[in-house]
Amino acid sequence: MLVQHLRASVFTIRWLWLSGLIVVATTIILLPDYVSAADDYSSLAMQAGVWYVVQSGDTLEAIAERYNTSTRAIIRANHVADANNLYVGQRLWVPGATLSARPPLNGSWHFVQSGDSLDSIASEYGTTPAILIRVNHLSDANDIDPGLRLWIPGGVLEPSITSLPVPKDSWRGYYYANTGLSGQVVRTEQVHKIDFDWGIGSPLQLPLDGFSAVWTGRFDLDEGGYRFLVSSDDGARLYLDNRLVLNAWRNQPVTGYFVDMIVPKGEHSLRLEYYDIGGDASISLWWRPL
Repeated sequence: MLVQHLRASVFTIRWLWLSGLIVVATTIILLPDYVSAADDYSSLAMQAGVWYVVQSGDTLEAIAERYNTSTRAIIRANHVADANNLYVGQRLWVPGATLSARPPLNGSWHFVQSGDSLDSIASEYGTTPAILIRVNHLSDANDIDPGLRLWIPGGVLEPSITSLPVPKDSWRGYYYANTGLSGQVVRTEQVHKIDFDWGIGSPLQLPLDGFSAVWTGRFDLDEGGYRFLVSSDDGARLYLDNRLVLNAWRNQPVTGYFVDMIVPKGEHSLRLEYYDIGGDASISLWWRPL
């Protein structure tokens, strides 16, 4: 049995001025504290690592090299019976994966669609086929089957939904099959609150890991101070009236943040951006008067 406790600690307080708005930004980190009832390596391995979905042509050696770990560690963590018999779509926990081995934040995942080619993908994101081949360890530039996930360095595109109508007193969400809010919108929905905990899963139509979303809404606020609270695993960014007021755009376990603001009376637009890189996925936002 694996029991998880959460410890909270405040580690930073910042005062900011944004167009006359007084902002106090405080971060609360919820640190996972795992206690194992048995000396089970696969349970202990869950304390640090990343989920990886096997792609066409993958080998344990290649996966281990990519994440700076060993094939033995992956075999033990996943109880792999035959190291030579991986299958496309298989989920592997990679223990001890270093942050540098995970995709950097200045880029995004692209899921290959029918009709895609390296040339067309490179052109879409403003890069070159040679770069895509190198960073994705492709052995055959012509062998990119639909569903294959490619990392696009520097491939963060601005979401096109910002020009669409924003709902009043509710949220409209847009979901992408990559971590960069880029490319085609895979799923849309209207919700009354943002409070999602997908566990190791994901929203319908989205990959288990490596997806992103943005929610927009308009809300009437009375004049005065408000505390906006965000809890996220992994990255989150909050905008008030198109101004960034809270930036937690990083790979992280479930972490809580809040920002205190004094706002004028009237209607205000809010936008929350989110991405999940792997493992558990959750995001929530709420606010209250001070």
